[in-house]
Amino acid sequence: MDLRICRDAVKLLKEYSDEAMPNEAVAILVGRANDLYGQVDVIYLVPNEDRSPLSFSVSPEILALITRELGERDIIGIFHSHPFWKAYPSSADIEHMWGYRFWLILGTDGMRCFTLLKGNVIEVNIKVEDRSCDLVRVKK
Repeated sequence: MDLRICRDAVKLLKEYSDEAMPNEAVAILVGRANDLYGQVDVIYLVPNEDRSPLSFSVSPEILALITRELGERDIIGIFHSHPFWKAYPSSADIEHMWGYRFWLILGTDGMRCFTLLKGNVIEVNIKVEDRSCDLVRVKK
C-alpha cells in the first residue's frame, strides 16, 4: 500500500510542525483512496485543539467545514507530529486510527505513514511526487 503526496506538501508539513513546537501539529489529508493506494490532493493545516506535545484533536466545527468542501474527494487521513518521539503510532493514535485510512506522522526519526489492517498497525510506503497539492491553512 502506498500514500502518494506532493513534494511541496512534505516540506510544508515539516515547517508547520516546527511552527507548532513544542506542541503536536495536525492536518487533515483529503484526496482519493482504494485498497492499494491513497493520493493526497488537499492538505488542511488545522489548529491542535489540545495545544499539547502529547496529543491532538480537531474541533467538530473545523471537520464540518472541511467536509462541506470535499466535493468528489474524501478525508483519507490525518497528519500529526510527534515533537519528541519517533514517528510511530502511540497507543492513543492506535485507538483512533479506525476513523481514517492513513496516519502520516512526523517524528524525531523522520516522516512515516501507517494504516490499521485487521487490528494490526501496518507501515505504508510514502511516494513523494513532483505535482501540486492544494494547501489550506484553517484558522479558528
